[in-house]
Amino acid sequence: MASKDISLDDLKDVVRCELDKRGILNEIKAKLMAEILVAINDEEDSKPCIPKENIIINSLIYEYLMHNGYSSSSSVLLCESGMNINSEENKSLDNIQILDRNQLLNILSIKSDKNLPILYSLIGKIV
Repeated sequence: MASKDISLDDLKDVVRCELDKRGILNEIKAKLMAEILVAINDEEDSKPCIPKENIIINSLIYEYLMHNGYSSSSSVLLCESGMNINSEENKSLDNIQILDRNQLLNILSIKSDKNLPILYSLIGKIV
């Protein structure tokens, strides 16, 4: 009987707490932010001109985010940077691609542990 006495506000709090505990609330917020940015960017006519240094940095950060399971953050990075995942369906002259691991290793002229993002190797060189 006590469960019938739960108010709507209490139910909202329980649901919000559970979604927050599972990380779903942050994921929804990140996806919403990414979609808002897509909607804003779709209205702009010109594609951003991204310097090659930013392409490398964004690619390193993207690899790090994906390795650590931050898929929502990586989606926002792609949207905000105007870059795309390196895939056949995204390849066109208008799309600036995230560099893959081999491309990054070649550009940076380093070797890296295959199980860790390249950023770990770069940090290891200065620490």
